[in-house]
Amino acid sequence: MPDLQDHPESEAAVAPASLKRRLFWLLSCMALGLGIGLLGEHLTSDPRWFLALPAALAVGWLFFANPAECEPRQGCGRE
Repeated sequence: MPDLQDHPESEAAVAPASLKRRLFWLLSCMALGLGIGLLGEHLTSDPRWFLALPAALAVGWLFFANPAECEPRQGCGRE
């Protein structure tokens, strides 16, 4: 069985998400949370519905974030 670490094209298949795509999902989660907040506040007159905004961002982080992108890269010169 061939070793995938020797092939540089296998690294390109795991490219990080583009900035446009991540920005789209961020704005989508914000819009969802804001929509829930506005609808809930309109129906009940309770401003606590706007807590849906940070909740939607947190759920979006769980589904769309890649924790591997937050790790320092190997060989960046810092040790």
